[in-house]
Amino acid sequence: MLNNIFSLKTNFRTIFFLKDEVELFNNIDIKIIKNFKKILCKINNRKINFKYTKNTDEQYVISFTNNKIKNFYPLDYKNLWSNYNFFLNYFEFSDFKFNIDSFQKIHLKLNRFGTLAGINNFLYFLPFLLIGPNKRNKSFFYKYFPSILFKDAAFIGKKHFMGRYCYHLKKTKSMKDEIKYIIKNLDDKFSKKNYDILINGNTESNWMNYFNKAVKNYQYSDYIKLDKDSVIINCGVENGSELKLFNNTKEIYNIDPGKDKYLDQSVKYSLSNSKTKNYFIGYALYSDLGVYSLLEKNKKNEIRTLPEIIKEHNIKKINLIKSDIEGAERLMVEDLIKISKNYNCQLAISIYHTNRSRGYDEVLFDLVDIPLKLIKALRQNYNFFFNNYCYERYEGIFYCIPKN
Repeated sequence: MLNNIFSLKTNFRTIFFLKDEVELFNNIDIKIIKNFKKILCKINNRKINFKYTKNTDEQYVISFTNNKIKNFYPLDYKNLWSNYNFFLNYFEFSDFKFNIDSFQKIHLKLNRFGTLAGINNFLYFLPFLLIGPNKRNKSFFYKYFPSILFKDAAFIGKKHFMGRYCYHLKKTKSMKDEIKYIIKNLDDKFSKKNYDILINGNTESNWMNYFNKAVKNYQYSDYIKLDKDSVIINCGVENGSELKLFNNTKEIYNIDPGKDKYLDQSVKYSLSNSKTKNYFIGYALYSDLGVYSLLEKNKKNEIRTLPEIIKEHNIKKINLIKSDIEGAERLMVEDLIKISKNYNCQLAISIYHTNRSRGYDEVLFDLVDIPLKLIKALRQNYNFFFNNYCYERYEGIFYCIPKN
């Protein structure tokens, strides 16, 4: 279903946009389509002729809302981590070539940096950072003795992006062993590479890995197979950009305290032209501590579990469970295992949220513990894959796909 995703690196000399969609996005923000054109020309390093049509059968038509069109680009202008926004920022500082300096400038532009503190503030010119002992660390050495961390591209003078990359965060010995086990059990080289670089690679290697795949890197577009009879449970909605990918299936049960009130206008447009039945269910799943909207945070949210939702709505068939519920996935894992065994459904689970309750040396707990549990429980009948959709350590999705 998702083989028609459009790559921003293209051989097209002429591209047709659908008139209705251009009007839609121009009403949202007149800059969106203009920026998209600039991005395409910059990536392909040539002039592209852009035309407008009402004919969806044109060979070189791109659609931003209809996933049935041959060239479908689910333009997500709201998500900071979409490749649209990445290139929009990147091309302020560079052409279409890998450039460490440009990534640094993006961090500075977006205020995604901190400032060195304590003795490191005075010794900022040194090529390494001094890390004090941590009484909560399980390792005797790190518990009682300071250590050093050699700096990489995440450090610019007194400014740093430390903590936004797994490389700078301590990992216990048991966690390192579990990471090796997960990499061994991922089912393609692409997944092994992405997980290894994300969790073990330095800042530069993360930037290069992201840049090399950014022209066709869309969250939830990998590995999943859907058709017109598919039933989806969509956990966490907000602006609902994933609904453009999941559209033209049979039913989608969308679970979110905000229901459909924060849907992006382009998503609403996509749903209005679809036969898919979308149900919006106003619960928080497992916890409401990570609810994204201030409006929803400030009210008492009813909490449900996935089995309760399935029972309440009498859901007989599940083809996919997608989840991005701000870290409550860690509370959902055991239910996901049971549901997967009963329904043989695909899973696309966010595992990038920070679990600070585990202590400094296990901030990355979700990135390891969630896939570890799913692999051990489902290995016999499932294949496992991973991709991350961000140049920082966020937006990592773990895919569990039935072997049959």
